[in-house]
Amino acid sequence: MKFKEKITAYLLSTVLIAIFIAVAVYLLSDVTHVIPTGAFIQLAYTGLAIVSGVVLTKLVVRLLKAELVSVAGPGATERLTFGAEIIGYAVTMAAALTILNVGVESVVLGGAFSGIVLGLAAQTSLSNVFGGVALIMSRPFVTGDRVTVSTWQYGLIAPAYPPKFWSNDFLIPGTTGTVTDISLMYTTIRTDENVEVKLPNNVVIQAAIFVHKAPYRLVRTKYEVMKSFEPEMVIEAIKKKLAGMDFIVGDPAVRVLDTTLNTYIIAVDAQCKGLYEEPPRGEIIKVIIRAVKELESRRSV
Repeated sequence: MKFKEKITAYLLSTVLIAIFIAVAVYLLSDVTHVIPTGAFIQLAYTGLAIVSGVVLTKLVVRLLKAELVSVAGPGATERLTFGAEIIGYAVTMAAALTILNVGVESVVLGGAFSGIVLGLAAQTSLSNVFGGVALIMSRPFVTGDRVTVSTWQYGLIAPAYPPKFWSNDFLIPGTTGTVTDISLMYTTIRTDENVEVKLPNNVVIQAAIFVHKAPYRLVRTKYEVMKSFEPEMVIEAIKKKLAGMDFIVGDPAVRVLDTTLNTYIIAVDAQCKGLYEEPPRGEIIKVIIRAVKELESRRSV
């Protein structure tokens, strides 16, 4: 859906909701007499102000995100849209109270008990809002960054599936993907599997954030070789094959990492260009397989 079509849909939704509120209030006042007839217009205006304020705030935020990101960058756009969202909702609340003839002083001074009750009931929502403010202010990441979000309650875990029983690797439990939005309540991440995940801001602000921004990253590749092959010979053959790979930065480290009853584990640690581990690891495995097969063919001659 194009941006203009979204604006039209929002405006139509606002009109329909306003009509629904007006009809509902009218029926309550005229049929059931629950609401006095004199308060009908005041309540209708209040409902319309709230709905219109929320919809217009969302429209302004969407417009700012669409127009400013190419000019101001993702970081500045996030701060501006976040501030616009808070200001929009604050103005909407003030307008609703004004229409109801409720003074801000009476709300602040006379609503202590109600404030405590509502505060306890809205702890999670408020913590999400404050978490969003903290994220915007501290900027551990911005829209467009590829990150891994791992909650602080969980550390590294050891793998327990084949062929990792003998491995000294550890896994980082978390959500990995590209940040697409930071709003008042949620941080949206599109995972590597192309699934959109909305994480509450109060969880994200407490999490360990791994930001994948470096131009290259360390990729470890392991391969199991029969002990009938001399390790030095295998390592030298692998190094020669890896020398022609343009995505590897510098000289990779090739060494024997571990051993089993009949095999030993060759590990290749290489600084590889890009943000993902799997593509370079797949190419390195192909090289290792070719190197080992060439050694096998030489031995059989």
